[in-house]
Amino acid sequence: MYLLNWCEETGLVEASLGGRVTYQEIEALGDEVGMILAHVNSSCEILLDYGKAQPFEAPIYSVLAEVKDRWLDSGAERITSVPQTDTDMGIEMTMRIQTVLEGREDYIRDIASFRINEREHAVTRAA
Repeated sequence: MYLLNWCEETGLVEASLGGRVTYQEIEALGDEVGMILAHVNSSCEILLDYGKAQPFEAPIYSVLAEVKDRWLDSGAERITSVPQTDTDMGIEMTMRIQTVLEGREDYIRDIASFRINEREHAVTRAA
């Protein structure tokens, strides 16, 4: 199951995955976010929270990576992910090291960290 929210004013797409996540759900979420990206005239940021989902089976990571690549290719400025555990964060950062080093992807442990960084980023843009 997933929830999706798009704030047109801030350019933020928030996606939250919960429960047992399947390949089909990742693909459906990928398609829905892709439709939003196609509709947006400016760049946007994606916050992908799956910290409360059940642990992923190994094939889900590769499907998720493919979906993230599609989002970045479709105009997403940055993807910030909230994985389940520190171990998952390490696995994913290793898999996605190039986009992390480019600053197009980030991993955090909780939503509160994102909210603090988002406010600091907004202040920097306004200055």
